[in-house]
Order: sequence, then structure tokens, then C-alpha cells
Amino acid sequence: MVVGVAALSTVVSTQSKDRVLFSTEDASHQRVEFAVPGAKFCATKAWNPEKDPPPLATTAAVKAAINVEKPKKRWVVEAVSLQSASCIREVRWYYSVTIYDEESLVLGDLSLVDRVVLMDGSVVLPRPGQN
Repeated sequence: MVVGVAALSTVVSTQSKDRVLFSTEDASHQRVEFAVPGAKFCATKAWNPEKDPPPLATTAAVKAAINVEKPKKRWVVEAVSLQSASCIREVRWYYSVTIYDEESLVLGDLSLVDRVVLMDGSVVLPRPGQN
């Protein structure tokens, strides 16, 4: 398992409705994005990584990510990272959790699944990305 704090910051404006935190390709090579209503994202608890532990423990974020759907066999954590995004004058943090179903490894078709977990414990699911 990889745990890291990313320096990459996404600027989020409270004027637009949805905030795209990041985009990637899913297992079928389709572009997906992780978007959340701006008001919801900016309402999550602020965190200063230089002073305190995250408001949501890493273990709680991982549990939230793996409890979204039942795996065929067992979820395995590939990576966990903390990402930041700006809410006008403040920064908010979220977890990026990458998991895979152990069954896909057994079948020789490792399919990584990304999840975004906000500091309030809510999970942001991917949606089709904008081209």
C-alpha cells in the first residue's frame, strides 16, 4: 500500500455547480471524472497538514472506499493519497484511494478502481468525463 500527500492542487471556484477534482481512465479505457457539488466540497472540514492529523483517518477513508460495492472476491488497496483543492481562499483535502478486486488478479486482468473520499467520509463516484 502506498500512502502519500500530493502537492498537486486543483483550483475550485464556489461559483460553478460541480467541481471536478480529477479525471482519469476507467478499466474500459473510458475517460471519467470525479466531480462533487462545490458547496458540499467547500463545506468539508479544513485541515492543515503541518499542524494536525487529517479530520478523517486513512483507515476510515479506505473503509468508505471499499464499502461502496461488494467485490467478487476481496478488495485490495493499491494506493492511498491525499490531494488538495482550493475553495476560493481556503484549501480542502480529500483522499484518492485506488483498489482492485483480488479476483481480477487471479484472472490475470488487473483492473484498478479509483475512489475519492471527502473529509466528511462521503465517497465521490466517477461519472463520464467531458471531452
